[in-house]
Amino acid sequence: MNTTQAFNRLWRGGIRALPIAASLALMAGCSTAPDYTTSQTTTTRTTETTVYEDTPGYTVAVAPPRMRVERRTSAPSDQYVWVEGRWVYQDEDWRWTPGSWQLRPNRSAEWISGRWVREGGNWNWVPGYWREG
Repeated sequence: MNTTQAFNRLWRGGIRALPIAASLALMAGCSTAPDYTTSQTTTTRTTETTVYEDTPGYTVAVAPPRMRVERRTSAPSDQYVWVEGRWVYQDEDWRWTPGSWQLRPNRSAEWISGRWVREGGNWNWVPGYWREG
């Protein structure tokens, strides 16, 4: 008995046999796919972007800790500038954000570091920025 004959026989058997008939019809035209898992390796490409300090100025009542001394690696090229690490006041505690090499927006740009400035009894953060040289 071929697939068509089997389907017709099940079809005549009533609506209860329809799901079985449909399954048989589908299986007749399909081969069984092997059971295997594929893996894919993704290569991540780093794109260079110029980072501007996005921390807005803000005021805290607690003095920042002393600056940390950081080791610098070699600059990737002469187009990079070292942007120093800084203390950030977050969740009522000081957290260190490490420094990094940043790509200049253009050859003449100069990085002006952010800094904490004491005014009265508070400390104000003045964000860093790129200045055209």
